[in-house]
Amino acid sequence: MTARSSLAALGLALVLAAAFAVPPARAERLIVSVSNHRVTVTPNYSGEELVLFGSVEKDTATPATRTSYDLVVTVSGPRADMVTRRKERKFGIWINTDYRQFLKVPTYLALFSNRPFDAIASPEVERRQQLGLNNVLLTQRVGPDYADVVPNDAFRSAFVRLRSQHGLYREATSAVTFLTPTPRCRSGPMTSISSCFPTAYW
Repeated sequence: MTARSSLAALGLALVLAAAFAVPPARAERLIVSVSNHRVTVTPNYSGEELVLFGSVEKDTATPATRTSYDLVVTVSGPRADMVTRRKERKFGIWINTDYRQFLKVPTYLALFSNRPFDAIASPEVERRQQLGLNNVLLTQRVGPDYADVVPNDAFRSAFVRLRSQHGLYREATSAVTFLTPTPRCRSGPMTSISSCFPTAYW
């Protein structure tokens, strides 16, 4: 897969959660776009910074006092099978002693929000919506079985750590900014949002 096709396959998944104390308004809409819809890959390409911006469009039934929103942005690259190996020193030589295969996991993964995930949702919702790297589903081949494991599993932890060190897995709980809580526009009240994230070459 070329870098160009990898970038073209970059997906954006948005999860919008209103404050739990306020009943949801189903007519509200989340309108988003990115600062650059095309990234040119040159011989010296090392990444690109994109800005995701948008607004929450309220309808006439939305209470005028509603300004409390939570937003989680998930940026996911193409999926592929990967392997994490364990090395041990034996007789003065480092050798591979065990490995774990990860199946169809994102080659690039970033999770951004406006505040910590545990302040936005309960542990059950975090797991269900895969909020945070600890809750992202990373299916592994464990012997004859296929399953995800607990976040502190040695192979899973090593996999996430290595991907993070290369800038390919990341999370930031202050990357989403609400720029204007209640500005007005011709279509009605709106809440503007912005998030900036780097892409990476893989």
